[in-house]
Amino acid sequence: MFYDFNLNFYKDILAKKESGNSYTKDSGNGAYGKYQFLEQTIVSISKILNLPVPSIQEFLSNPVLQEKYLKALIQDSLDYIRNNNLEQFFGKEISGMGNGIETKINVYGLIAGIHLSGANNLKNFLDYGTDKSDANGTYISDYVAYFSKATMGLKKKSDFINNGDNNPKIELILTAIETSLKNLNKLLSELKNAD
Repeated sequence: MFYDFNLNFYKDILAKKESGNSYTKDSGNGAYGKYQFLEQTIVSISKILNLPVPSIQEFLSNPVLQEKYLKALIQDSLDYIRNNNLEQFFGKEISGMGNGIETKINVYGLIAGIHLSGANNLKNFLDYGTDKSDANGTYISDYVAYFSKATMGLKKKSDFINNGDNNPKIELILTAIETSLKNLNKLLSELKNAD
């Protein structure tokens, strides 16, 4: 892949957010499986992989296929980010329209934005501020901010090595603690300078 990308960490966060880790989840709003693929996404990824389009029942009952489709979608998303120069948005401030999360954009946030609303909708959001929401009322900015913030501590090559001891939950907690400490230090510095 083009970027250092911790696939397992991203998948863990995405699966919890989308379906509570259920491969058989049918949300009733046209999204299916552990990662809540829309039917049109299943068709598109089938074309990318040069596979026959599975029925929804086949898709829901095949965890291996769902994992393969997610990996293909991520690779396609990374290619889109690179080919459309969306790296220019890395590090820019974002605030989720519905969730109010404030952070800086990273590659995980952009991939999540594509997952939620499609590549062209993400690009329109970044270029023009068109912040569309899905059937659940989740805005593109919500996903970009949520996933950017949840993964902001993954910066060094060593953060991407999985030796079997890594626990994404612990890593996420440690990242949140690190961010809180930085914010506290900044606040203390500002208070000290105000005196």
